[in-house]
Amino acid sequence: MDQPLCILLTNYKRPQNIPNIINECLKVKNLEQLILIDNSKFGLAKQIDYQLPSEVVYMGDGINRGASYRFSIAASLRGKAVLCLDDDLFLSAEQIGLLQAKFTEQPNRMHGVWGQKVVTKYKQLVLAGGLYGQNTELDILNRVYMFSPYYAEQAQVFAKNLGFNSWSEIGPTDDILMSYSGGNKPLCHDVGAIQDCPSSNAPGVAVWMSKGFHKIRSQLVSRILEYKRKQPLES
Repeated sequence: MDQPLCILLTNYKRPQNIPNIINECLKVKNLEQLILIDNSKFGLAKQIDYQLPSEVVYMGDGINRGASYRFSIAASLRGKAVLCLDDDLFLSAEQIGLLQAKFTEQPNRMHGVWGQKVVTKYKQLVLAGGLYGQNTELDILNRVYMFSPYYAEQAQVFAKNLGFNSWSEIGPTDDILMSYSGGNKPLCHDVGAIQDCPSSNAPGVAVWMSKGFHKIRSQLVSRILEYKRKQPLES
C-alpha cells in the first residue's frame, strides 16, 4: 500500500510556474500535504497575482534559505513518502504516480527522473549531466527527488560527517549529499516526455549557470569519494 505523500515545492525565481505545478500536484493519489517553500525575497504574492489553494501550506518570510532547506523539513515528516520538486520542471500527476510506485517497490532508495553520472575525463572528475528518459542507476539526482524521511535524516548525519554544521552551509550541492548518503545509488526512471521550463537554461535565473557552480560541485564529489575510501570495509 502506498504511503501518504508529502510534496515539497520550492519557489525561487520562477513564480509564474507555481500555479500550474500546484494544480497538477493536487491531483496526485495519496497526497496528504503540499508545502510551498518560498525562497524569493519578495514573497510569492508580490511576484504574481495568485491565490494559493487552501490545501497548500505556505512557508516564506522573504528569506532565501537555499534549496537544502527542504531536505531539513523532509527529515521531520515521519511515516510519509516525500517528493521534492524544483520550480522549472512540470511533471504530470500520472508521472508522479509512476514515481510513487517505484518508491513503494524500493523505499530504501532515492528515486527521480533526471540526474548525473560521475566520470573521469582527461584525468579530471566530471559530472556528466542532463541524463533522463532512462531506467538506470545514477550517481546524482537533480530536480526531482522521492525518498523517505529516514533517508533525509541519514543525509543530515552524512553532511555533519563531512564537516557541514547545518544545511545552510551546503549551498548548491544538497542534491549531491542526498544522492551519496544512502547505501545504494539513486534510481532514475523513464516516466515519458518531460515538460521543461525554458528558464531552466536562462542566465540569471538558472542557479546551475552561476559562476563557480560546477567547480563547487566537482570539489564536493571528490571530497565525498575520498571520505568513502577512508571508511572501514563492512565485515
